[in-house]
Amino acid sequence: MLLFFDKRKLIKHSEGHAYKVLNILMYITYHQALSSDEELIYSRINWSGESFLINPIKLIEKSSQYSELEFLQYVFVAGRRKYAEYKLFSKKTLDAGLVNTKAIANNRLLSLTGNDIHFKYED
Repeated sequence: MLLFFDKRKLIKHSEGHAYKVLNILMYITYHQALSSDEELIYSRINWSGESFLINPIKLIEKSSQYSELEFLQYVFVAGRRKYAEYKLFSKKTLDAGLVNTKAIANNRLLSLTGNDIHFKYED
């Protein structure tokens, strides 16, 4: 299941908090929020955008096994990929030159092979 989202809106409305990013992704994926207040807020926002996750359900289900930083890096690094490259060439990775690889070196959700960043729940 592909999930498209607007990375800028996700940053703005989550205020950089991992739990809010997770709640928003859950809302976009399942069309329901954890609270009625959140659902009211989230339902008024058009979340569609060019950023995408290939398997958001698996990431959401396993998110508690990883640190907030690992989770946020996964979502926002994935959000830098080009959908056209995925659609035309089935490219699931991101070119490492687009990211500070030192910052993600210890992220268990991301791996670097050559010049490609791989996403644990998308390969």
